[in-house]
Amino acid sequence: PTMVQQSTQNFVWIIHTDPSLAKEIKHKLRQLIRPYPHFFLVGYNSNNDKDDKQGNHTVMSFEDFTIHAKDLLKAPVYSGNVKILRQAYLQCCTGENDILLLQTRLDADDGLRLDYLEQIQHEAQNTFSSTISSPHWYYWCIQRHLEWYASTNHWNPE
Repeated sequence: PTMVQQSTQNFVWIIHTDPSLAKEIKHKLRQLIRPYPHFFLVGYNSNNDKDDKQGNHTVMSFEDFTIHAKDLLKAPVYSGNVKILRQAYLQCCTGENDILLLQTRLDADDGLRLDYLEQIQHEAQNTFSSTISSPHWYYWCIQRHLEWYASTNHWNPE
């Protein structure tokens, strides 16, 4: 729900799913995102996360991302306008356009503030448009979050 209700719809959302996901579940997912041509349900298992030999998490390089994106384009697309997905790939990964690529990992139980994408796009635009030592990549971390645990135990501060 939080992706549908974002204050901007200027983004492409690629939802990775196991290609062998049960047909009934895949059908339900397709029905939920069908009204949104920039939402994609893709049969793809590859994980972007990488760990070095010591088990430390490493950030994917742009070269690794372009390989990942090419592989993703070969995967079955179950929902979404494929022309939009191919256009996004060409704009981001071929160097033909100078646009920003922002990637966010969301798990099935995650949600975002309704203005999150608008705010992060604005922040990225400001960060990367600087003519003085503009970075090639940047890693943002959310400073505040809310965790919710379903439980019959109700916390009472008194």
